[in-house]
Amino acid sequence: MAAAALVVFLVSAFRLPLYALEVLASAVAYAVERWTGRPTLQWVPVRHHNLSYLPHPFLGRHLALAVRSRPAEVLAVADACLRSPGNILVGWPWVVQALERASTEGAGGPHP
Repeated sequence: MAAAALVVFLVSAFRLPLYALEVLASAVAYAVERWTGRPTLQWVPVRHHNLSYLPHPFLGRHLALAVRSRPAEVLAVADACLRSPGNILVGWPWVVQALERASTEGAGGPHP
């Protein structure tokens, strides 16, 4: 009885059924952007809630794919990662890189 209660607790606490759907959505978003070039970073589940207690496996690669062309969007997703317990380690390097990219693009542009 205690083992069953533990299994139920772990499945519900880590949201495992929903996590499988989130990983699938994240993988589809990454694949669409990689193969078609269509921006899909707004589809990643971490942008829509901060209840991910397990890391999303394609999120780091998706951020790496988008950081050159859309640093502001990467910064928004990385900021969402910092609020998501499972993806906090994914978010930190991209916050720094997106800020550096945005600052170099801002410094290279015309100044009034």
